Amino acid sequence: AEWAQQASEVLDEVADFDLSRVVVNGSLSVDGWLGLSPARRSNALRAWIKRCGGVSASASLITRLREELPTARTASWSLGHAELRLYRGQLRCTPAVAAVTNQADAARETGLSVLRAGQHRLPGWAGVLVAERVREGGVPLAWLARLDLRPRVGGEQFQAGLNRPPRSLKKQYQDAGVPIWDRNGPLVYSGGQLVFVPGLGLDARVIGLPGQPLVALRWVPLADSA
Repeated sequence: AEWAQQASEVLDEVADFDLSRVVVNGSLSVDGWLGLSPARRSNALRAWIKRCGGVSASASLITRLREELPTARTASWSLGHAELRLYRGQLRCTPAVAAVTNQADAARETGLSVLRAGQHRLPGWAGVLVAERVREGGVPLAWLARLDLRPRVGGEQFQAGLNRPPRSLKKQYQDAGVPIWDRNGPLVYSGGQLVFVPGLGLDARVIGLPGQPLVALRWVPLADSA
């Protein structure tokens, strides 16, 4: 029993060392992970999943990850109340968000009034729109008194910078490296002008001048705001 305990401690120490080299900002680098020996890959995966997901991974899940991670580009794996998500060579562990049903779609909020900084819960969109006061780089507060909340339908144009042309949301998401699961949430309009896109931020065409009451907008999924 004492030897078994010592062996377990050694595995933990090896995992600590390996994860210190392959985990950046909470995400596991697949390229770095592939540089480990097969046994250390499994050991590192088990330790990382336990730490970020709070549960022990099954042997079948570890086997799947060992087989699928080297060749997958974008993928996800269920982990109880969490989910493992792979995008651009980075594996992340995030809270699982239940799929929105057609009934929930019908209940999505279509309008919002933001009169001051604060948090605005939108259960129909499964998230929170956060307005924060800023000195520059924000949208004038007056723009947000009557907002329209819309889903993506295709053809929307977003301008990422003052000196950059408007481009399709799909292109902007790809350039910014925003994975599909971080593109949820409503598109925010004011007077027909696109103001804010979850995952991308404020459209450059609505940025106000310093000296005005300005706010920045941020989208937080309900699972992340708990």
